[in-house]
Amino acid sequence: MWAVRHHGVHGTAPFFIFPKDAYGSNVVQSHDAPATLSRYRARQGASIASDTTELSIIDLVQRRELTMSSNSIFARRSRWRRRLRCKLLRRRISGIFDPLRIARGVTGHAPARSQQPASSVGPLLVGVVAGIAGVALIMTWSRAVEDTLYVRRIDKADAPILDGDAPDAAWRSAKPTIVVTGFGGNLGGKGNSTVEIRAVHDGKRIYFRFTWDDPTRSLKHLPLVKREDGWHVLHDRYDRADERSFFEDKFSVLITNQPIVIPGDHTYRGGPTPIADKPGTLSQRGLHLTSAPGLAMEVWQWKASSGGLLGWIDKDRFDLPADPTRAQSAGEVPYRGGYIQDARAASLYGDNFEAQSLSGYERPVRPKRLPTDWRATYAALGKVDLEPDQGDAEGSRWWMTLAESEPYSPDLDARIPVGVVIPGSLIFAEDLAQWADVKGAARWGVGKWTLELARRLDAEHPDVPIGSNTRMWVAVFDHAQTYHTRHIRPLRLELQ
Repeated sequence: MWAVRHHGVHGTAPFFIFPKDAYGSNVVQSHDAPATLSRYRARQGASIASDTTELSIIDLVQRRELTMSSNSIFARRSRWRRRLRCKLLRRRISGIFDPLRIARGVTGHAPARSQQPASSVGPLLVGVVAGIAGVALIMTWSRAVEDTLYVRRIDKADAPILDGDAPDAAWRSAKPTIVVTGFGGNLGGKGNSTVEIRAVHDGKRIYFRFTWDDPTRSLKHLPLVKREDGWHVLHDRYDRADERSFFEDKFSVLITNQPIVIPGDHTYRGGPTPIADKPGTLSQRGLHLTSAPGLAMEVWQWKASSGGLLGWIDKDRFDLPADPTRAQSAGEVPYRGGYIQDARAASLYGDNFEAQSLSGYERPVRPKRLPTDWRATYAALGKVDLEPDQGDAEGSRWWMTLAESEPYSPDLDARIPVGVVIPGSLIFAEDLAQWADVKGAARWGVGKWTLELARRLDAEHPDVPIGSNTRMWVAVFDHAQTYHTRHIRPLRLELQ
């Protein structure tokens, strides 16, 4: 314990700072310094020997002050006395934590200092300590660059209904996580979208609710319009795999169990020629892929007019770069790198025209199918506004089923007048949800999409089993084919 006191009479010498004695009394230095020193030594024993020099200095200064003339610099300027007191205080405090001083207090003698360098104590020990410190640092850094999505466990009977509606009780009990994504296309010219994510599980299935900003409901997916010279695909860079105008809204989720904190070369490489021995990209923006074989990277894609509003969600993946086709090597059609689309998708939905090579969509195309009743199909589109940034009405359908269409024929084409618009997306199967591994439903309102989806927790390679430490990234597409938003920090799932 330490105590500070000052003499109450102006002009006399100050009291200095000393420890309390064994009985709790403050031990101070007064004008009777020798008597006080004797009493203090008698109480403290041999350990006081180290303090004798300090006390002698104090005694000398105080005596000197008492005999100084009134015009002495110490007498005129009390700040010198304050400086001396501060110095002695620092010396006192530093002595408390001095291991040699502590040893002297016990034995009366300072222990001999080791002349052996610390590194010679044991290289193995030094290495182990350094290794532990390094692992701790890496773990701390990893947690600092990750966000956690807590997945609450619920009873199976409390599972949310997948209808794109938010009020389910399961969602109210789930803790939301907010992710800010940016660097995308459109989105009111801002290119960013905030995503709220909630998740629950019942031990067998996991349920997610994603809500993201999107100023418009975009369902116009490569529509076909009839002109005097035939049918034309409305597009902007679709031949370069970079459509940004006449395309459906999309949402994508990447999951992996790989300990990846920053995706980097593990899932994407940028630039016009991202892979040295493979074709360049027609979009000039890069390719998705994996950096090594066997890395499971599962990608869910919800597409508004390609089955997304009918319960279907693509279960794609990233893999090693595929071998290019002749047309891809020649730069006639886009090369996809390591992006592998769900193999079932081609039998469930597709474009209502044959794929064209670079610049091929500037010429008329022949639709695969035409509506049996073009008036009914046109009415199902809702209010037709071909401005790309203009949203589409609730309930409008910008896709066409097999039941309401027929294969192309000149006779059927002749009955459809110039200026009619028909969907560019075809749905080939009934009840798409029954085919989906990842089931979902979405709804748009007041500038936001809400998507609810579900998938089993377990999975076999190349799919990704979901559990604690599964990492997730999300991306928003606003009527854009590949120009999506992104974020760096992953979400680490923690299942309760």
